[in-house]
Amino acid sequence: MKEQNHRSTSRVLDIFELLAHSERGLTLTELAKEMDAPKSSIFPIIHTMEERQFVQCDAASSRYRIGYQSYLVGGMFRGDNPFYAFISSRMKEITDACMETTNLGMLVGPLATYIAVCESPNPVGYRAYVGIKFPAYCSGIGKALLINKSKEELRDLYPEGLESKTPNTITDFDQLYNQLQLAKLEGFAYEDAEAREEIYCVGVPLINKNEVVAALSVSVPKYRLTDEKIGIIRQQLQKAREQIQQYLEKFNITDGWSLVS
Repeated sequence: MKEQNHRSTSRVLDIFELLAHSERGLTLTELAKEMDAPKSSIFPIIHTMEERQFVQCDAASSRYRIGYQSYLVGGMFRGDNPFYAFISSRMKEITDACMETTNLGMLVGPLATYIAVCESPNPVGYRAYVGIKFPAYCSGIGKALLINKSKEELRDLYPEGLESKTPNTITDFDQLYNQLQLAKLEGFAYEDAEAREEIYCVGVPLINKNEVVAALSVSVPKYRLTDEKIGIIRQQLQKAREQIQQYLEKFNITDGWSLVS
């Protein structure tokens, strides 16, 4: 049994290594061939890894790739990716200008998930970290990520309805959709203590080829919120969005994980 457990662990690590070095991903057949192991022994391992979101499988090609949970747990965000260095510097510029926490997030299923954070230098206030997740419908960064969704797509994302997280949470699909349409026109999405009490958030989508790749947001404790600060945040987010979207287009980036891995 000890030998079998060791072999299973080795196969998990083999899968990670093979997928990490494959640009297109690998099918189950290709994995089994590379590992010189029967597909029947690989399938239950990779199926569990997929369920736990350490790998993801493209339905069209049946190819497996590294999943988002691997990035969150493995700390792959702080590598030598030049784009990560670029986007981190833009986030720091925003934080330096408004003295509040700047976040980079992706839509993972129905959840807005932080994949990079530049914390406020203020000793008291909102604290964030990579891996924080919110229902997208009630967070500023999440609404920016949902900005292109139709009503039908929103209902599909939240088949159980919009659960109230605070007294301010929007729980009506029509109201949420109308707010997203307004955000689409204005270019900014807002959260007023909807996911977290006493936190105000402004978010902007990062778009390439009309697809939302990721989103930036700034989170502010409401006791520090002023019209002047909102103006600074909007100005800085707009500037960063324009710069980042030029890179998305130039390097044809359509996958948010490419920004940080």
